[in-house]
Amino acid sequence: MSQLALLNDRTGDVVVSNLNVADNFFARFVGLQFRPRLAHGTGLLLVPCPSIHTFCMRFAIDAVFLSREGRVVQVTSGVQPWRFVVCREKAHAVLEVASNDSSVTFKVGDHLRVDGDGARCLPKSLQFLAGG
Repeated sequence: MSQLALLNDRTGDVVVSNLNVADNFFARFVGLQFRPRLAHGTGLLLVPCPSIHTFCMRFAIDAVFLSREGRVVQVTSGVQPWRFVVCREKAHAVLEVASNDSSVTFKVGDHLRVDGDGARCLPKSLQFLAGG
């Protein structure tokens, strides 16, 4: 898949310049486990996914829970390793970013969409972020 970025429609900002996608069971289960860090501007989108764990992780993350429409329904900041987080709202996906990435800000209600070289031919799992 081509390089994808994630944009915030409210601000017009690119909030993740390097979007990685985990859209199968194994990729979602492994997630960010065992990685030493998450690079600046990088995020992992787990879809479908209503909750996360940070078992076997080495750094804190911010978890951004998204609806089927690409709206932010919950932001849980500073999730430390060895934790479990469940969204209080009905979430379809979770975006994980490093919690020390100060360039990334989200508010409940923000609408996120994908952009980049591959945005015109998204896999079915990412169609909810197609924008439009």
